[in-house]
Amino acid sequence: MKQRNLRRTNYSVPHRRILLSLVFGIIAVLSVAAGSTTYSAQRVDALIAISRDRAAHHRYDEAIDAIDEALRLQPNDPLLYLERGQRIMLIYEWDRALADYDRAIALAPDLPEAYYYRALLYASVPEGLEARRAAAADLERYLTLAPEGEFAQAAARRHAELTALLEALSDRP
Repeated sequence: MKQRNLRRTNYSVPHRRILLSLVFGIIAVLSVAAGSTTYSAQRVDALIAISRDRAAHHRYDEAIDAIDEALRLQPNDPLLYLERGQRIMLIYEWDRALADYDRAIALAPDLPEAYYYRALLYASVPEGLEARRAAAADLERYLTLAPEGEFAQAAARRHAELTALLEALSDRP
């Protein structure tokens, strides 16, 4: 009789969603049984990972849905609004993305990344001198909050470009 190496057996699951639901269900049961309160945070982290994966595969609606579900679990988490705003920008819904960035700033006014991402939004909208001014102001705020932050060099470079553009436009007759 031939023995099978079970470690090499491929088990295919037609839908990762089913598998993830099963895993989350098991985690929930075990967490409740153990008296754990970290299930919600673990679930949110998993939903962020799912959202990033879906976005990387150009499945933007599913990516946004995953963050929506995370926001139902933690509605006052400013980082989730940043995540969703980034996904919404991928489908060019500027007003919705702006609302998420504004909400993140309202929840955490000293969160530098919120100003950075909102500046990127303002700088990328097709219309407007006012949007460029708002982008420059947000980049300046980012640099004030995080002068050595992750995006500091890019923010400083973009701020200088926008400032030069705005000065050139203001010198026009």
